[in-house]
Amino acid sequence: MFGRVDRASQGVQVKTARPNRDPPHLARLLGDRLDVVDPGFKIEGALLVASRVEPLAPKQTSVKGLDSVDPDPDLGNLVDRLATRLGEEKVYRRAPVESDLPERCVAKVPALAPNAGLTWPASLTRPTRLLDPPEPVEVMALVPDYPPAAFVWRRVPAPRS
Repeated sequence: MFGRVDRASQGVQVKTARPNRDPPHLARLLGDRLDVVDPGFKIEGALLVASRVEPLAPKQTSVKGLDSVDPDPDLGNLVDRLATRLGEEKVYRRAPVESDLPERCVAKVPALAPNAGLTWPASLTRPTRLLDPPEPVEVMALVPDYPPAAFVWRRVPAPRS
């Protein structure tokens, strides 16, 4: 929250995807948002509020002369920067959902949300493209529970292979 000499105040909001203890990263996120602040004649004071805090496990952040290789890359800083610049609603990943309908088998989840353990069956091929709106396909099967003998889509019979 920034207070101006004319008693007007203006605030900016910065969020992180995970608990964060990296001051340069937090300063960079705040710096990316400062361009929306109108300083007027002068900014008289600034107030930093942490509306939500979470505990962080103790961690040695650096040791001089030692290089550590982190097996899991920390994408929190990247996700934070992208969400600050693009908006939170535009930074997400797709996760599988248990559904027999192809159009409902995927959900948007936060970029760093934990994996729910669901996967798509390897034997089940998914369509490469869904039509919007769905279009009817007429199918003719000679024997029930066997692959179709022929089908018609958009009044055009499919070629037999």
